[in-house]
Amino acid sequence: MKKLVLSLMMGALALGSMEAQAYSPRSALQGSYNMLVNEVYPSNDYERLCKQRLIQLVPRIIGGANANMTLPVTKGNTALHYAMSLGYQDLISDLLACGADPYYRNHKGKTPIDCIGNDYDGSIRRMVNDYGRPATPSYSGGTTIRQRLSGCLTTVQNMYPANDTMRLYCTRLKTLLPIIINGGDANTTLPITKGNTALHYACGLGYYELVQLLLEAGANPRLRTHKGASPSDCASGANAARIRNLLNRY
Repeated sequence: MKKLVLSLMMGALALGSMEAQAYSPRSALQGSYNMLVNEVYPSNDYERLCKQRLIQLVPRIIGGANANMTLPVTKGNTALHYAMSLGYQDLISDLLACGADPYYRNHKGKTPIDCIGNDYDGSIRRMVNDYGRPATPSYSGGTTIRQRLSGCLTTVQNMYPANDTMRLYCTRLKTLLPIIINGGDANTTLPITKGNTALHYACGLGYYELVQLLLEAGANPRLRTHKGASPSDCASGANAARIRNLLNRY
C-alpha cells in the first residue's frame, strides 16, 4: 500500500512538473510565434517589416534572451513594439508574460504602448494595464553589468592593435557586444563569427574585465567554435593564466 501511495505521489509530481513546463511563458510564446510564422504576410509594407523583425527577435527570446532585447537593425524597437503595431494580442500577452516592458523606449523615444494598432475595443491597453510594468529588469545581471559592458565596448572601440588577429577580435566584439548590451544572449554567434562568441574574442584579447563581465552576464565558458576551440583555448596575452583560472571556476 505504501509503495502504491508513493508511486501515485511521484506520478503527480511528475505530471505537475510536465504541466509547469508545458505552460511556461516561453513555451506559450513558441505557440504564438508559430501562429505568426504561418500567417500570410501582410500586404502593407510597414506591417511586413514588423513581421520580419518579429521573426528575427522572438526566436532569440524563446531561446532565453531578454524579452526587451533589440538588434542594431531594429533601432531600439523590441519585439513588443512590433507586436503592438500589428495588434497581435496572443503574441503581446505572451511577450508581457516573458517580461517585455510596455514602457521601454526606442531610439525615437516611443514605447510599445505608443505603437498600438488594431485595438478598436481597447483590449490591448487593458491587457497592458493588467500586467503593469515589470518590477525588476529581466536582463541577466541587471543594469550595472549592462553599463559596465558598455564601458568595455568603448575601450574596445578605442583599441588599435598592430596584430591582424587582434584587430579582427576587436571588430567582432564591436558587432557582438552591442547585441548583448541591448539584452541579447551572451552566447550570441553570427554566421561570420564561425561559432565564436564574445567570450572567445575577449579571451583572445586577454581582456580580463570583459571576460569576467561576460561570464556574469551568462556567457558559457564551455561553448566551442566550429573548429572545436573553447574560450580557454583562445586565452592569450599577459592575463591568459588568470583568464583560464577564472573560466575554470565557472
